[in-house]
Amino acid sequence: MTWSDFALTGCVSRQARTPGDGEEDGLPVQINLGCGNQRLPGYFGLDRLRQAGTDLICDLNRPLPLASHSVDHVAAKSLLEHIDQLETLLAEVLRVLKPGGAFYVYVPHWSNPFYYSDYTHRRFFGLATFDYFADVPDQIYRRVPVYTSLRFQTAGVRLIFKSPFGCLTWLMKGFQWIVNRSVPLQLLYEFHLSSFVPCYAIEYVLRPRGG
Repeated sequence: MTWSDFALTGCVSRQARTPGDGEEDGLPVQINLGCGNQRLPGYFGLDRLRQAGTDLICDLNRPLPLASHSVDHVAAKSLLEHIDQLETLLAEVLRVLKPGGAFYVYVPHWSNPFYYSDYTHRRFFGLATFDYFADVPDQIYRRVPVYTSLRFQTAGVRLIFKSPFGCLTWLMKGFQWIVNRSVPLQLLYEFHLSSFVPCYAIEYVLRPRGG
């Protein structure tokens, strides 16, 4: 599942449903956290600033103004690297998601050289980042200690490769296709090749544990 796939999953209408509207229309409730100027079809945008994609202004470092188990899909593109209170936000995502709901995350990979240029970035992300929020049997990339009670199950992870040089676009696409063929290939890349071919971003599709 990709960013565009996730954005359109379950979208019957381009009109975003406001959380709390009720479910008589049968449409999924979908929210886009840190939406900025990006208005996703069928998503209700939350951001701390009034921008083109914002439907509701709120501080994403604090509890979300949404009812528990009221949201089907949560999207967060280029957001989590900016958040001061990451565990607070993840706890809120788990709280508002319905059982069986999905959380789509798009963040810069730690090997992306542009990551270091933005002084507002707070943390790194790699293949095993969300293994730290999973029970040991659910950890995919490595066995790691768990420091929190927050639990996700990883439904998918994809490494994204881009280049500022247009002539390399197809080469990057081909390399991306190969690397994402399997978990061992992803690990091989991150351990041994990331210093030579930096990864632009990483996508995760997460679900609440037991959801």
